[in-house]
Amino acid sequence: MSACVIADALGLVDLWAACDSSPSKRLALLVALTELVEDQVLRFPKEIADELAVVDRGGHLASWAAGLGSHLNSFNANYKYNLPLMQYAKELGFEEGFQSLDGKDPAVVAAGRLACEYSATAVEFAILTGDLGKAPLRPTMEQLCDHAGWTVIDISSVQTLFDIS
Repeated sequence: MSACVIADALGLVDLWAACDSSPSKRLALLVALTELVEDQVLRFPKEIADELAVVDRGGHLASWAAGLGSHLNSFNANYKYNLPLMQYAKELGFEEGFQSLDGKDPAVVAAGRLACEYSATAVEFAILTGDLGKAPLRPTMEQLCDHAGWTVIDISSVQTLFDIS
């Protein structure tokens, strides 16, 4: 098992979608995820919570992530790790780095920067992502993971590792 799991918004959405839709199962999942974040086993920067507010607008998952507040502060990577992340983007053919239609950095930048920091500081991690395939304006998390040699885990692995469903 990895020491921690870095999740992106789409990975969390996929995990939520894989959960039994009964209210008791969904509540149990949120309780389990909260404990994992508090124990720093499940990690994601605040930008991921902000992205959840968009992709799960008004949903339980977005509300849960917004409620984590200061627990997410320790998952903000040092900005000096933008340099290796931008180098990965360039090597993947995205000369301009990470672009978005609204002109802001997409949340994948914050998660990727955290992965770069953990790689540089020998923190063992895996990535839970639903950001797969290719995108026109930026590399996907899957592309970054493949290029950087970061381990990607799937929903069933997370459910098994954390004994959640």
